[in-house]
Amino acid sequence: GIFKKDFALKRGSILNFLMGRQESRKERINYRDQSIKISLVFQFL
Repeated sequence: GIFKKDFALKRGSILNFLMGRQESRKERINYRDQSIKISLVFQFL
């Protein structure tokens, strides 16, 4: 029982880790888009 629970926790944390990596990749892309937009705005000022 303990082993099965531990395995489930590990599997859940691995899934969370992978989902978190996808989220952070999305955030990085958004951040890059925003910085490009900000630099474009500053070019027009």
